[in-house]
Amino acid sequence: MKIAVQEAVERGYRHFISGMAAGIDLLSAKIVLQLREDMLERGIVLEAAIPFPDQPRRWKEQTKREYASILSRCDKVHYISDTFSVAAYRKRDEYMVGRSSLLIAVEGKPNGGTARTVAYARRLNREIVLLNVYR
Repeated sequence: MKIAVQEAVERGYRHFISGMAAGIDLLSAKIVLQLREDMLERGIVLEAAIPFPDQPRRWKEQTKREYASILSRCDKVHYISDTFSVAAYRKRDEYMVGRSSLLIAVEGKPNGGTARTVAYARRLNREIVLLNVYR
């Protein structure tokens, strides 16, 4: 993931959007923040696209702390919905793809949210970097 984000920066990308889900989303957000600290002059921006404010409610305390730390350092925070709904996750993914020309994703379950997001990005002719961390 770090290499893919670094390559995007080298190609001129400066605005990154994270869905802020536990796992890969938070990891990638931390990578963007670290690159921003290392390359202050490059103007790297991190935007959080969050399906609803209570998203981390059921997470482990350590993950909640990590989420809060990352969120406090985001340049922009966009909430999709005021309350939980399954549709809010899909709308969050569509929001991110709709505002992007490049999608960096980690391959997941064939029927999962990442697969649906990648399919949506393909329909919109976005460039996709699909990583497989299990190979």
